[in-house]
Amino acid sequence: MFLIVLGAGAIGKSLIELALEKGHQVTLIERNPERAKAAAEHLDIRIIHGDIAMGGILEEAGVEKADALIGTSGDDASNLMAMFLGREHKVPTLITIVNHKGHEKMFERLGAKILVDPEVLIAKHLFGMLEQPTLESVFPLPHGAQVFEVVIGPEAKIADLTLGEAGAQKILPNDLLILWIQAGEDYRIPHGKTVLHPGDRIAVFTNRTVPPDELKIFTG
Repeated sequence: MFLIVLGAGAIGKSLIELALEKGHQVTLIERNPERAKAAAEHLDIRIIHGDIAMGGILEEAGVEKADALIGTSGDDASNLMAMFLGREHKVPTLITIVNHKGHEKMFERLGAKILVDPEVLIAKHLFGMLEQPTLESVFPLPHGAQVFEVVIGPEAKIADLTLGEAGAQKILPNDLLILWIQAGEDYRIPHGKTVLHPGDRIAVFTNRTVPPDELKIFTG
């Protein structure tokens, strides 16, 4: 895919690095000269130094052949302008961060996919790991839901059982849904006959915070 990214802050640079690892082509638009220079020193991509509001900058970036336009600027006005112009140019996919709650409706009206207030999202992620230290990672979702990752311990009640057996024996609550299992470099989508082995890393979806005592079914 060919991506146009607005903004060379921490989020923008990380996104570009991931895109390049996956073999995608990227053009960066950055209005801050120091950030543009720093990006040029570390990223092997085309970089356009300028403001999204400048006439013709998206055309210069190659918007007519872009598969996606992604706004990562810390300025909602710039991201909004990018999404508006992207829609005008019929870019297939529009994605942006929204730095301040209350602005999201404006972006949604333009058909953009949004991530609201990423700094708060990171803070919630970190605090979730503080509250549940036995977990490998916690990803907070709206309305109190979350996805967490945990490694199956050798003394865990669920170890060496199939998911069907764990459910039948009421070891695994119905509101804890195992999404995938990582064993070494292999990922599997589980089913009722899947066995969880010690050392397996699993991702679990739930619509509540799981207390430490209940997490022992996974950790032992």
